[in-house]
Amino acid sequence: MDRNSLRVSLAAACLLLTPPAGAEPDPAAPIVKPAAPAPGAQPVELEEVSVTGERDPGYAPRTATTATRTDTPILDVPQSIQVVPAELIRDESATGRLGDLGRNVSGVAPMVPWFPLNGTYFNIRGFNSAFMLRNGYQRSSGGADSDPVNVERIEFLKGPSSVLYGSQWSVGGAVNVVSKRPTDRPVMDVDVVAGGWDFRRAAADLGGPLTEGKALQYRLTMAAETAGSYQQFANHDALFIAPALSWRVGESDLLTLLTEFKRSRWTQDSGFPPLPENLSTPRSLFWGEPANDKGDVSSTDLTAEYEHRFGSGWKSRLGASFCQIHGVWGTTFVDALPANRMLSIGDRGRGQDLQFDLDVTGQARALGMIHALLFGASYYGYQESHQGPQAGESTPFDPANPQYGAPVTILGEYPAYLFKESDVGLYAQDLIEVAAGWKLLIGARQDWDEQRLYGDGVLTGEAKASQLSPRAGLTWQPIPGTSIYASWSRSFWPQIGKLADGSLPPPRRGTQLEAGLKQELLDGALTLTGAVFQLTQSNGKRANPADPSGQTVVVVGEQRSRGVELDLNGRLGRHLRITAAGAVLKAEVVEDTTLPAGDRLLGAPNWTFNLFAIYELGGLLQGLELGGGFHATSDTEATSPNSAFKLPGARQLDAVAAWRLSEQARLQVNLQNLTDQDGFVSNSYQVVRTSPPRSAYLQLQLQF
Repeated sequence: MDRNSLRVSLAAACLLLTPPAGAEPDPAAPIVKPAAPAPGAQPVELEEVSVTGERDPGYAPRTATTATRTDTPILDVPQSIQVVPAELIRDESATGRLGDLGRNVSGVAPMVPWFPLNGTYFNIRGFNSAFMLRNGYQRSSGGADSDPVNVERIEFLKGPSSVLYGSQWSVGGAVNVVSKRPTDRPVMDVDVVAGGWDFRRAAADLGGPLTEGKALQYRLTMAAETAGSYQQFANHDALFIAPALSWRVGESDLLTLLTEFKRSRWTQDSGFPPLPENLSTPRSLFWGEPANDKGDVSSTDLTAEYEHRFGSGWKSRLGASFCQIHGVWGTTFVDALPANRMLSIGDRGRGQDLQFDLDVTGQARALGMIHALLFGASYYGYQESHQGPQAGESTPFDPANPQYGAPVTILGEYPAYLFKESDVGLYAQDLIEVAAGWKLLIGARQDWDEQRLYGDGVLTGEAKASQLSPRAGLTWQPIPGTSIYASWSRSFWPQIGKLADGSLPPPRRGTQLEAGLKQELLDGALTLTGAVFQLTQSNGKRANPADPSGQTVVVVGEQRSRGVELDLNGRLGRHLRITAAGAVLKAEVVEDTTLPAGDRLLGAPNWTFNLFAIYELGGLLQGLELGGGFHATSDTEATSPNSAFKLPGARQLDAVAAWRLSEQARLQVNLQNLTDQDGFVSNSYQVVRTSPPRSAYLQLQLQF
């Protein structure tokens, strides 16, 4: 029996003899006395009846799929994985910005996306990570950036994961956005949000069975959003719809279809250069050219999965997933002051992901040990193109006296850009119960990866890699609810270029050593995770300093991060939901031809802390919930190579209050950045944006 289940043991005789509620004794009925026991008879021990029910996990889900491609208890995974569940998304993200939710995870910081195709991404353990997954399928196109109305949870797997997903651009980790699925119970939820700067949002979540036997089920989520901004000229609007259908064919087969369609339009500032004097400019200042910095992007996401159960715990899953994002946008770059603004005008971009997976999972007993096995094959293809953007130059920008609409000098047209990647992988994994309390996880994946880069239809670079990515981890569970683990994992990424001898450079490598503790507290209501790690990225490429033509590269360099992380998630008692995360990190250059050893990596704070909690009041205030959050980080490097100038650390205080008006209605108020602190975020391109000032949002949640 699950130690986290609620257990009630009742004697079978008591169940039988208890009269129904409201029953009256019949005075005319004969009184039946139990017969006296026979001499020498032994008492009969009645069979125990157990009634189980799942405990509300609060902010601490028990399982995750990203770390093993199977629904594995988090305690059994010898690697740090944190989950942001739907309940926390509802409480904290009134505006629907998924990028803000990463701060609930230790060692994770938000990053500024460069192009609209990048979507949401993060800095994880000191490395910029755009390795995003959607339901376990790669989304290099940015398609993981879904609407929160269709998000069941977000899983953060820290460190290399090539053993499961193939070539990995960033060693920091993988972020898997998991969609809501068709359900066998009726769902009809409606949310309406209004807030500062004309923010308006409406969303609906519908679902349930379509047939009497529940063989056919559906889910339909929708959202519409429009908003201005604290920045002059900036605004956005979005439409989103995601129909999903599942069909259970007999007892052994399940077909699931997941679809999403989204359109976003915006006017958005691209940010400013990292100079000290720029931090004191008004947050409302628009640094770009409003007439140019607009975008209109649409996305389509389609996934089909067919699952067959063979019996004896074995099953297969065949999945096919396709995502396409396309649109047109413009961007203005401001490099230094005073300097002309450089414009990219009319960029018609397109990104496409295509993936096929075949998995077989099951359990077997061999050599006195239990094996949870996974075998699989995968194909992944990605293509990104940019057509027709023009390069333009405008007059210098003066923050003290900004002028917009100045004439633009067209300098020419950027070359048509096309990047293609294809990856074929075979993988196997075994989670072995070696002995009582001991579990060994071993896995390996062989990939054949090819990448090609074209300019105006001409091949300008390529990369090929045939790589084996291993992983091993050991977990010791001395008592129920306690897990002590250690693990080692690797990743790879092919690099386009050519060495001086004409050969291709070797892939960039990621290697992680990690050890940690996972502890369930308060009978499983609260989980504590602690980890120490060393994460190294090696085989970086740089331009060959001995080649004046710039046509060749050299392989040199190593970057490393070391850190300690703590996460606390769940419930304290019946009334308090809580999540807390903290990390201390040293992410630095170890060896490089252009960067000094010891330089800190961009966007990697030395420490982070986050706390968010909500208390459910009782008594006369039954239905009222009060809470809030506090987020803080150290300063970060603004330039590479590092300089004396740093981006100041963040300090943000938030508050939330909710009132359950009835069983069907809940009213929620979110107050963000109560003290109106300045905040700044950047990316590896050394572009800085401001964080929003003080703001308030009112949300009405209806359940029918």
